[in-house]
Order: sequence, then structure tokens, then C-alpha cells
Amino acid sequence: MIKKSFYFLFFLIFGLVIFFYHTAITGFDLLPGSAGDASSINYIMEHFWLWINQIPQHLSFWNMPFYYPSENTLAYSDVMVGGALFYVPIRFFVRNPFSTLQIWMGVMCILNYTLFYLLLRRFKYSHLSSAIGSFIFAFGIMRYFKMNHLQFYMQYPMVLSLLCISYLKSNKHFAIGGFFIFLALEFWTVYTLGYMFCFTIFVGGFIALLFKSTRRLILDFIKGYYKEITLYGVLFIISLIPLAKHYLMLGTVRGWAEVFYHFTDFTVWFRNISLLDNTILKYLPEITKHEETCGGIGLITMLFAFFGLWKFEKYRKPIFTTLLFLMLLCVKYGDNSPWLFIYKYIPGADGMRVVSRIYFIFLIFYCFGIAEFFKSFNKKLLIFLCVLLLLIEQLPSSNHTYLWSKKLYYNYTTRVANNLSKSCKVLYYNNYSHDGKIDMLIMWIANFSNTYSANGCSGVVKEIIWKDNAGYCYVDIDVKK
Repeated sequence: MIKKSFYFLFFLIFGLVIFFYHTAITGFDLLPGSAGDASSINYIMEHFWLWINQIPQHLSFWNMPFYYPSENTLAYSDVMVGGALFYVPIRFFVRNPFSTLQIWMGVMCILNYTLFYLLLRRFKYSHLSSAIGSFIFAFGIMRYFKMNHLQFYMQYPMVLSLLCISYLKSNKHFAIGGFFIFLALEFWTVYTLGYMFCFTIFVGGFIALLFKSTRRLILDFIKGYYKEITLYGVLFIISLIPLAKHYLMLGTVRGWAEVFYHFTDFTVWFRNISLLDNTILKYLPEITKHEETCGGIGLITMLFAFFGLWKFEKYRKPIFTTLLFLMLLCVKYGDNSPWLFIYKYIPGADGMRVVSRIYFIFLIFYCFGIAEFFKSFNKKLLIFLCVLLLLIEQLPSSNHTYLWSKKLYYNYTTRVANNLSKSCKVLYYNNYSHDGKIDMLIMWIANFSNTYSANGCSGVVKEIIWKDNAGYCYVDIDVKK
């Protein structure tokens, strides 16, 4: 029993050390990501806390108090219900919202790791294989690099949906009903993850029908469970209607130019910030450019994953065909892209701008492949060397993911908020540079002063909406903060 729990605890602790080392050595001061995107995630979840407490500016669930007097501002971003389910209980015991974010992130990491570990154990993988696969899923270099976009740490509903479906043979209602319930929660948490998960299931299912080895499996599944699929599928669609309604109320969609701008070349699937890979790839400049869309898990780790996936002999062709098709679908070719067809004709596709974030769905495939790779090893020395190489490759090359100070940010925003005139109703700042960090600063000051913010930070609406009317107060801030 001790040996079994050792693997689980070792990889969990090792992952937590990698992720929170910089926070710990600064007295738990440094915050994940930046004061722009990561701060906006914190702001949205703080809105749930303030809404529950019925703070006047947060009385409406869908109307966060920025871009005043705009409404339906929660729909400008992911709704993040799944994140708030954990953030709000933590906030009950923690006064500082930025400290709450730190604890919340640790909870998300542990939750992703534990649930994926249980998922792999459901498929009869050893404790070692399950721990390694779960480590890459929760603490791998891909996840570390996305620390500025904390919404993508909320992938646990997707894992729960897969956990539920693994009980199909023993309880079909629990399996299929649970699958759709947690899939709906993923949509209500991070729309992109939910959409890409469904899209991958659709593509993978269609491709599976083309191969004799998996065609009967798909047809038998539909034939045996069509009633449950129909029942819970309809309820699933109904549950998404309010979400779709509020997104559609914005009256805007992502223009193709904006979507195309975020496409990348094929090397996106190999790029990463690994200390080891930086050395390996330094002579390959077309791969070493670290952009926001890096989707690599490490070259050696990815090789392990592909070897593992290749061992699924019965499902080998559908798996690799699906992955290759999706890879080719999500990269640009000249002035166009195969995704243009999806964008035009598949409902909901025009709501995303960074399509290549489908690599979070690929991550599930990779982790199953890694677990399979280590499954059949019986030589301890070989296992040790492979695990050591994998762990070294997951070490980041630089600290560019902890970029703001909790103490400085909290002290500055609360001090400015406390010095505002009581007559201020709406705050604004002339952010000519369109720097999202400045907009977030105003939004947090407005939160702490129980006022509205004319500034706002969103991937949907970028312009500043304000008028110099009575009650509007210009905030004189230090932009260096």
C-alpha cells in the first residue's frame, strides 16, 4: 500500500514544487501569469463571490461592473462556473482575493492530477503509469506555459465526464448522464475546451466508422444506448441555451481575420519552453520561437506518447488518423486554412479565436499514450532512466510565468480605492496604449471602492466605453504598477 501511494504522492509533490517554487521562495508573494490575463480570471471569479454577497455593483450575475454602462459583460469572456465552485468556498476563509487565487490554482492542479490518475486507474494502468500520465496532464511543460491563461486549468469537468463514461457497463444512466452533466459544466466554465472536446469526439467518431476495427464498436454503442444518449443529449442542449443566449446577445462574432491571425504553422505542436528542449532545438529557429500558442509536451515526452499510442493495435489507425487530421485542420496554409469551412458552417466555431488550443484535447491522448508506454516495462533501470529523462524535460527554461506581486498589487489598488472621493460612481483612465494591465488595474480599484469601471479588459470588446458625465471620476494611476 505504501509503494502504491508513493508514486501518486511523489509525482504530485514534484509537480507542485515545479509550479509553485517561485511563489514559495518569495514568501508566497508572486502570482501566476501576469497582471493582465491572469488578473482578469481572478476578477471574474471574484465577481461570483461579490454576486453571492450581493454587493450593489455585482447584483446581476451576467453584468460585471466594467465597460460601464454596458451590460451582459460576463459573456465577454468564459463564464468559469467550474472555477468559481472552488474559488467561492476558499474566499469564505481568505480575505485577500489574490491569495485566494493562489490557493485556488493549487486546488485546480491537485484536482486535475487526482482525477486523471483515477481515470487511468479505471483503465487498469499501474500506479506508476497512472502517476506519470497524470503528472504530464496536470504539471507538464504545456500546462506550465499556459499559466497566464488560467482558464485552461479548469479542465477537470472534462476528466469527470470521461470518468463517468468509464462506468458504462455497470451503470448506463450514471455513465451517460454524468458524461453530459460534466460536459455541460465544461462549456459553462471554458467554452473553448467544451467545444473542442465535442468537435474531437465528432471527428474521431466519424473516422472510427471508416475502419473495420472500430466501426462495430461505434455502431454497437449507438444501438445499445441510443435512448440514454437521446435523453441526456437533449437535456445537455437545453442546459446550454442560456449560455448561448447571452453569447448571442453580444451581437458580435469573431471576424475571420482575427481567427486567422491566431493560426500558427505546424511547429506549434512541438514548441515548448523545456530547459532540455531549448538546448536540443537551438539550431532550429523555426521551432524555438515561443509564442502563446506553444502546444508541445517535450520532444522526448511526445516520442514516448506516440510509442504508447502505437501500442493500441486495434485502435491505432483511427487514433493517429484523428490526431493528424485535427493537426492539419488547425494550421494555416498560405492565406487560408481548412478551418475556414468549420468557421463558416459549423455553429459556434466563430466564437473562438485561438483554434490551436485544441492541444489541450490532444493532451488527453498524449497522457494515455505515456501511461501505455510505461505499462509494459519490467526492467527497473530502464523505467528509472526514462522517468528521469521525462522529468528533466518538464523543467521550464525560465521564470516568465510569475510576473506580478500580490503584496504590491493589493496594497496599491486598495490604497487608490480608499483615497477616491465618495462622489465617484464610475472610474475611468485614458488608456491610449490599450494595455490590458492598466484596464485591469482600474477594474480592481473599482471593485475595492464599490464603484463601476468605464475601462474594461476583454477579448471581445477592446474599446473604452465612457462619457465625461457627472459621477465619472478620472483615476490618476501610476502606469508602472
